[in-house]
Amino acid sequence: MSTTDFVLIKNNIGIEVQGITHQIKNRADKFEIIFKYATFLKRKLKLGDFIPCHDNGDIFNEPTDMYNSPQYYESEMQAYEIAKNKIIFKGFDAERDNVKIWLESNLYTIVEDLIKHDLELTKTAIEQIYG
Repeated sequence: MSTTDFVLIKNNIGIEVQGITHQIKNRADKFEIIFKYATFLKRKLKLGDFIPCHDNGDIFNEPTDMYNSPQYYESEMQAYEIAKNKIIFKGFDAERDNVKIWLESNLYTIVEDLIKHDLELTKTAIEQIYG
């Protein structure tokens, strides 16, 4: 059984913690972080974890205002920024990296599969783990 499966199973048992002392609360807080990390590692990968994507999973290229009205451009830029903020791994580029092919190969299906590559997490990913 993997460590993450073990942590997730133990959390489902329901460890009830009462904040009697600071030490107990500190331990509960640490367990919560471990549980969040285990949950994060079991998260299914999607293209939007690496590069900005529309809600339907299509790649979201950075908008240009060359042919659009200022209102349309502003709306598209806001949507693009939201998509960028959903990325959990730093350093990927839609044109340079073949992330889509990488994911379709099914070699990597969950975040845990990528640990050996020592990828840098974004602020979004860190917030998902530490709250």
